[in-house]
Amino acid sequence: MRRSCVLPAVLLFVALFPAPAPALDGFPGVEAWTSRFAETRKVVDRLVVCFDEPSFLGEIAAWNGETFWPVLLWDSDLSPKFARAFRPAEVRFAAPKEGGAALPEALAAVAGAWEISPAKGPADFLAALGERGRAPLGAVLLAEGSPELLGGAALAAGRFHLPLPFPAGGGHEKVVTDREVDGFRKDLAAAIEALGISFRERGDDLDFVTVANDLCFGYTRTDPDAHPGGYTTDDAIARRDDGERWGWVGRLAGGPERSVHMAMCALFLQPAKGLFFSRYDPNDRGGFGLFDPQPALPNIGKFFPVEAIRHPDATLARWREVQWPAGNRFGFVHVNSSGGATDWSTSKGGATYFDVPDSVPAVVHYTHSGSAAAPFRTDTIAGRWMANGAYVYFGSYSEPYLGSFVPPSLLAERAAAGVPLGAAMRLLGGPQYRGSRRMPVGGVEKDVSFDMAAPWKLAYFGDPAYRLTGPAPARAAPEGAASEKKPKRLPKDRPLAGIAVPLLFPDVDPESELKTLARTLKLPKDPALVAGAQRDVVRLHVAALRSRMADGTLYGKKAVGALAFPAAALKTIEAGAASPEAARLLVEFAKEYAAGIALHPESDVAREKPLALPVLVLACSLPHPDGYRKHFFEWVTAAAKDLGIETKALREKVLAAKWLPEAARKAVTDSLK
Repeated sequence: MRRSCVLPAVLLFVALFPAPAPALDGFPGVEAWTSRFAETRKVVDRLVVCFDEPSFLGEIAAWNGETFWPVLLWDSDLSPKFARAFRPAEVRFAAPKEGGAALPEALAAVAGAWEISPAKGPADFLAALGERGRAPLGAVLLAEGSPELLGGAALAAGRFHLPLPFPAGGGHEKVVTDREVDGFRKDLAAAIEALGISFRERGDDLDFVTVANDLCFGYTRTDPDAHPGGYTTDDAIARRDDGERWGWVGRLAGGPERSVHMAMCALFLQPAKGLFFSRYDPNDRGGFGLFDPQPALPNIGKFFPVEAIRHPDATLARWREVQWPAGNRFGFVHVNSSGGATDWSTSKGGATYFDVPDSVPAVVHYTHSGSAAAPFRTDTIAGRWMANGAYVYFGSYSEPYLGSFVPPSLLAERAAAGVPLGAAMRLLGGPQYRGSRRMPVGGVEKDVSFDMAAPWKLAYFGDPAYRLTGPAPARAAPEGAASEKKPKRLPKDRPLAGIAVPLLFPDVDPESELKTLARTLKLPKDPALVAGAQRDVVRLHVAALRSRMADGTLYGKKAVGALAFPAAALKTIEAGAASPEAARLLVEFAKEYAAGIALHPESDVAREKPLALPVLVLACSLPHPDGYRKHFFEWVTAAAKDLGIETKALREKVLAAKWLPEAARKAVTDSLK
């Protein structure tokens, strides 16, 4: 079964669905337990941006036992989003630094942040925690060569979680068997036990594990009678031999820049407002009614203002109305839906990953069958949310059944009591909800079993110890000289890394900055750097357009000319760059712009819709990632029809561009008939 939230699948196990338990049932001594998560450092009102990995680790090492501050590894999309959410009193740019950024340097950075002499191994870190009168509370699994090494080191340094070298091999996307995963589980338990840490009960010295190594994400069961579909390694490794959970696991993803973004958001940000979007009938007695978000609002409302859009109002049109044209502005998003990795349902209309908007940094939860089936690809629901800024994402790897999820009311009660989201979003114990059902397996009907609280199919991306706490306390004033708006020097191997730096400063107009850039941009010869330049220039251009789109000024006849590529972007395209990220940005902007026309019925474009032709040309002008192409051209064909633009006219307009890259020309020729 692909859709856990379709009635027939649910009715088969409704008798097994438990009544909501007390919010803190199974959590030991919550008050004492959660008090251990209180942050002892003061946050300095400063943001430091690094353009190379050694300088990033050097800045992390500059934290101390009393103060720390956010440090970013530059990404021209995520870094400005963090800056605008954090709103620092000042921004500083780290000078380039020589040296390495491998596992020894990462551990040295954590040691510096904890103010201990260079540590030789986990025992040294554990001893340092003991001297501070702290238990580790969590462990961060690190490995040489892992793309998430820097994010993991930053999280360990910031949370005082134990940095634990733990190479697993294979990489995130490798799928293994349950036998191999059981080996990982035992190896992890042995590594922790060897350090003398109490961990086998919930609420003891170590309850949280963050995967920042090369551990595989999915596995299959070798038992022929097991429920089909993939299972998540993350739900299996923090369990005892009897299957009972001793801890909760989260995972960083997306490489150095994105994993650092996830860590910094978890350490320094809280949502400013929230959204529940539920297509489930609140009056349903077959299980869906338990997931009505309305009872959750009082508890979640203790942290931030929250809006609930419930069935039958949770339509695709309503989703687009609240999320576009400016993108998602909710720092907490909880969706009740059904579908797979790339599609999800609403009360009226089917949505896809293509309906996931650009976003502020956010905590995102999908009660939904398989939204995290392919989380490392951007053409999936989970992948696109994380690429667009989500620093926590919770969803399922394959069909988990509705009863695997925690209802919103219970999640809200736990969060209000101070329970970290990595625990609050999951079932607590071991084998509780068992059953079987007849279903096709390999073309043969057979009875298969399920056990929703044993190692199962749900996944949590982000810091599992992250808690909702409400508005952050006052920050410490930064010391030293005020920063400049642009770095004086950039690393030789990343000469264009600072192209979109102005986006860190809310008072800087990206449109005027782009005009300046068009006059001064000098492209390197390295094709990879040219592609990076294209991504950053397009990102700056889209940011300029979005700022005008949000207030409606981009829908006037005189403003439509601003949609065209600026000279700086044309330079990068003519140089042969083919950045999939740049194409993704244009695709997302185009869809938001076209949807926004309906929100400005008084505008020139709404009255004369063919004026929107430039935005469709813009979106067709770069070679798109494979996973985006089918959905994009389906959408652009439908959008052209709605806007009164003939597909043939659009096709001819795009193909007439002399600078059109060959890959884009082929995609348009093949797809726009």
